[in-house]
Amino acid sequence: MKKLLIFFVAIMVLLPSQIFAEEVGVKYNDYLRLLEQRYNIKVKTPTINFTGTITTPDGKKINVNPNKGVKADNFSRKDGITDLELAAEVPVNSSITLKDLSVPANGKLTSWDWQLFYSKNEKGFPLDRTEKEVVTSRQDKTYKFDKPGVYYLHLNVADKIKTKKIKGDGVEIYSNQGNWHYKSIRPVGELKIEDWYFLSMKVKVTDNEKPDMMITKLDLVGDQSGNSKSFKTGENIRLIYTPNIVNKKECLDNHSYIISFIKDGKTVKFNQDITSSKLCENKLIPLKFPNPIRSTEEGSGKVCVEVNQRHTKAGDNIANENDKKCIDFDITGGKNDMGVSNISIGGKLKKNQAFRPTMNLNHISGNKKIQNPRFIIEVKDENGRTILQERKSHSGILNPNTSISVSTNGTTSTSTNKVVVCGRVDPYHTRVNENMANSNDSACKEFRIDGNNKNYAINNLKVIPSSLKISKDSGSIRTFATLNMNLVNDSSQNDPLPNNPILRVYVNNRLVKQENVNIAPGSTKPYSITIFETFHANNNFIRVTINEDRRIPEKLLNNADPYRDNATDTNLNVGKLEACQECLTPNRKSYWSERFTTTTYTGTYYEDHYGYPYCLNSNTRSTSTNKGFEEEYYIDKVLFRSKVTKDNNLGNNSWIDIKNATGKVKAGYGFELKIITRYKTNRNIYPKATPSRDWCNYQEVTPQSVAPVNQPTTISLRPNFTMDNNWTMNIDENCMPMVNTETNGQWYNSTMVFEPALRRSVNNKSTTRKIYISPRTQSGDYSFTVATPNFKGLDVGVPKTNNDKHDCIRFTIRVLAQDDIKTHVIQ
Repeated sequence: MKKLLIFFVAIMVLLPSQIFAEEVGVKYNDYLRLLEQRYNIKVKTPTINFTGTITTPDGKKINVNPNKGVKADNFSRKDGITDLELAAEVPVNSSITLKDLSVPANGKLTSWDWQLFYSKNEKGFPLDRTEKEVVTSRQDKTYKFDKPGVYYLHLNVADKIKTKKIKGDGVEIYSNQGNWHYKSIRPVGELKIEDWYFLSMKVKVTDNEKPDMMITKLDLVGDQSGNSKSFKTGENIRLIYTPNIVNKKECLDNHSYIISFIKDGKTVKFNQDITSSKLCENKLIPLKFPNPIRSTEEGSGKVCVEVNQRHTKAGDNIANENDKKCIDFDITGGKNDMGVSNISIGGKLKKNQAFRPTMNLNHISGNKKIQNPRFIIEVKDENGRTILQERKSHSGILNPNTSISVSTNGTTSTSTNKVVVCGRVDPYHTRVNENMANSNDSACKEFRIDGNNKNYAINNLKVIPSSLKISKDSGSIRTFATLNMNLVNDSSQNDPLPNNPILRVYVNNRLVKQENVNIAPGSTKPYSITIFETFHANNNFIRVTINEDRRIPEKLLNNADPYRDNATDTNLNVGKLEACQECLTPNRKSYWSERFTTTTYTGTYYEDHYGYPYCLNSNTRSTSTNKGFEEEYYIDKVLFRSKVTKDNNLGNNSWIDIKNATGKVKAGYGFELKIITRYKTNRNIYPKATPSRDWCNYQEVTPQSVAPVNQPTTISLRPNFTMDNNWTMNIDENCMPMVNTETNGQWYNSTMVFEPALRRSVNNKSTTRKIYISPRTQSGDYSFTVATPNFKGLDVGVPKTNNDKHDCIRFTIRVLAQDDIKTHVIQ
């Protein structure tokens, strides 16, 4: 009661006067009770109500309503936040139209306070709130959900009470009902009102890219014919198919497919659940269907593999046209068919030592003897040069259902690290109807020098950026860093290391990222990985490892330690900006052009009887295109707020942009300052390769994405006058300390907010960022200069115009004479 009496006295004094610089705090329900006692009335508040209609990108309409059965006062959380249930879950780029259905209690509604809060996830609200929009406007409101996350939509409404004792337009009364309230502060006269009530609704917005399963490749393998589309009668035909899943972070267990064998219009279906493997995004692993299809008579048939539709119901598959793949085949019966297999060089490949290529010629089907069968053998070195090619015939007979070994007359050698040997049936046999000329007519195999090496390696590690700058008042920075490196899988396809070892990244001996990388046997490839971490002042130790736990055994022929090159280190230095940045000529934009080359690799994927993969009929095609880019870095806004802007209801929540204007503050009061910088580029959009189907069919685009960059996290604010004790903000080398307090947007379109550093105020009992001015400060204009550091922007590997970007502006604050009756000044 004593507390209420104090509030009553306060409101008696404050309602008719405007003479105090410092505001008095009061809860909203207490404020309503004070009004009742002050004017001897019964205060009734409006009833909040609204409905919403969500329109999804495909035009679907969803009606949603807030849960009015939940009362905010039923919850006892200290922050006053109510836990809301989801009203809907919709795809990104949906929009919502909110229609007010509120009922006034005193005449008619006069104000609608719509508020939209956004968080990246449900747990992030309210402490990690990333965006906020407060709109006091018309009766209805429309918002667009333009990015994935969780949106909180709030409404409060007000009407007015009028009595003989209340002069003017009356007192505006907002509702104290609803399912949500929190301790935001809003000035009413010279009162600070907190614990406002809202009727609220929560909507979850998900990315349009839903998980999608697909069949990328399908092959048939006969127990006699090898990889083929033609088989003998009585032969067992087995399926090898490669599924994939995209837009799904977690691997999928127990994935299932429907196998259909169609012959003479009759279909036999086989259900198969894969439980021994995981289906991971873009990790293409061929699966072998264990139950063969036995061909019993001549004719044509078809085999289809389709994603089981139970995955569609489970939300792991959008069920489109890539769910199914079919392959036609023939059962030849008496028709002759030839093929090749078992490519060999008669031992291990050694530099500059002769070898003779051999292979098997196979009589796959039919009853005709092949007299003097003809064949072609070709050898190419590591650089693609042909070092041996022979077209010859075997002096003998190839009988039905048999194989013969054939070889070249001559030998060859190489000084490179590998050779590729290809053999094929001579096309002559197709012309004379002795061969059906299908995919088993040719085969290739790669041989490498020291092919018994089995070693992973990682080298040439570089971090971008190589260094960072932070303000003198900061101890760390949380930002992006991109690690570029080379990965090596030094092994032969004859004795390969797995192509998916684990890569780990450590920062200051703490594991920050882990993922499987795709590096084929016998290859070296550049690799990039981006991390978002906290880096402390001075050196930050970064370590990257491959196959660190040694679960995959490695070995070297020279008996050296094969794990010596499985890790590499670097450092990222974070230094402190010691002095004020000089104001240079503004240089805000850069332009450049890049040439992109798209290389498409095609071929027929094949596994021999030992399960080793090969590419037949390989082909490469490249196209190039030029694309122009630009980037900008500049000071976007200088936001200013003072009692003057509050009293006159200026700007957004009393914040005004004085980049090209003047901010006003009365002597004896304080002001707040936010300087916003912006970085923009269109380099995040570039030609990209289509997803790879398997080792033989894929695309590469060079150059690829660039390492994301972050704006500088410091700016310099210099007063263009001599600061003294009349300004309660310490200076350091004639610089006012500004710290980065907020970062918004993606790296390619981001803003950074800078404010004065926190300091103690009010007898060291609280902190503030306000800059206070003594009543003794003379009236007049006081100018400041704000300058950004030099910023190179993206590292794109080509020349840019204006490589160093910098901005510098001057703004003015006008100090007005003090004309209040009484002023409380906080020094």
